[in-house]
Amino acid sequence: MAVEKELSPWEHCVRSSWTSLKTMREYSKAVQAIEDDPRISAKLGLAGTAFSSYNVSAETVLGRVLHEAAARCIASAHIAEAFDEAFDALLTDIERPSLTLEVLVPLVTMSAERAHIDLLEGTTLTTLDSEAIGLAVSMGAVLPWPSPRGRRSIAPVIALRVVIDVPTRFGPSNAVTNLEDAERLVRPIRETVTAVIQCLRLLKADEFHAPMMLISSAGVLGGRACTAEGLSSERPFQLAPSYHLKAADEPELTELLRHLLDPQRRKWIALPVRRFGFAAKRTTEEDRIVDLMIAAEALFLNDVGEAGRGELRYRLSLRASLFIKCGYPRRKVFEFFKRAYDLRSAVVHGGIPSQKQLRSPGGDSITMAQFAEILQTLLRAALQRAAGVGVAPKWDDDLFTALVRSDQALSSPVDD
Repeated sequence: MAVEKELSPWEHCVRSSWTSLKTMREYSKAVQAIEDDPRISAKLGLAGTAFSSYNVSAETVLGRVLHEAAARCIASAHIAEAFDEAFDALLTDIERPSLTLEVLVPLVTMSAERAHIDLLEGTTLTTLDSEAIGLAVSMGAVLPWPSPRGRRSIAPVIALRVVIDVPTRFGPSNAVTNLEDAERLVRPIRETVTAVIQCLRLLKADEFHAPMMLISSAGVLGGRACTAEGLSSERPFQLAPSYHLKAADEPELTELLRHLLDPQRRKWIALPVRRFGFAAKRTTEEDRIVDLMIAAEALFLNDVGEAGRGELRYRLSLRASLFIKCGYPRRKVFEFFKRAYDLRSAVVHGGIPSQKQLRSPGGDSITMAQFAEILQTLLRAALQRAAGVGVAPKWDDDLFTALVRSDQALSSPVDD
């Protein structure tokens, strides 16, 4: 039979008589002492960050001290020392100039060889602990599913984690929680989250689901306030893990992320990368192809103004065949992108793609889904190379050279 742990007298008093404590004369004196203490009185009122705040009163502070002192009395019979330690701990917390803001983005159906991967300062891919999984489930970001024994279970969840420090604030409501300031602080986090998701999709063809950002802000006296921000609509996800990040993938991922966050490189690749990411979220193959071809035009026709928009189909196909490194000869890539351009045009103008257009680079008849997968693979290779190059080529020079030597250029392998 288990023996109950003996409570210290003060701990028993606080835990069993909390309501009656408030009627005691000593309690009122303690509240007054807190209100008169200059180290605390200036911090009473609303306290928190631009994201969340709550009212800190003298009674709130006293409650924190009493409960913490009671907990400390478990290990010590010296009640006065426990109070001093609890009060010092409270002062340390309430005088902190900043609090942590944590953003978690569960990447459902992703697995990884390592439980923790550093990407940038304050930005990691990590396996969630049980507390974080509980938060994700409560917010609807992760769904449990039946196990073979009929119980509902949660598989290990990989998440993108971003942590920053945000200034602590005290004062009236308009001086503490402020939506404009909160947006200013969260905007770079949102950009980092987007860049990491884009990098993961550029790195591999496998899929994962990133439903929302869970934003939690630490409280001045402990605890956390949590909100959720949905990411742009994602395709329905499967329960089976389909995206596996190997340890060997990590260097390429971190380098790709560094390139995508480089302001100079983003001038050329930001739009095509964004449209490439949109394609992964579409629920129909036709929409995927439209987004992928918008990405292709943004990448390969970036220098074409209104005055030079003739023969876009030819220019795009030729530049793609010269730039993309893959296993197909340039002539095959050239012809495939011409078919892709025609297929996209048929879709956006309400037409029906012909079987002549639905052919692989090798000329085999394929389905719309297979066509979209090949197009996505080719553009992934193009965007990976573009991120490394950083600056758009002088397409006019390349085009002129290709036109002069078109037969030789288009007949040679792309990856030579």
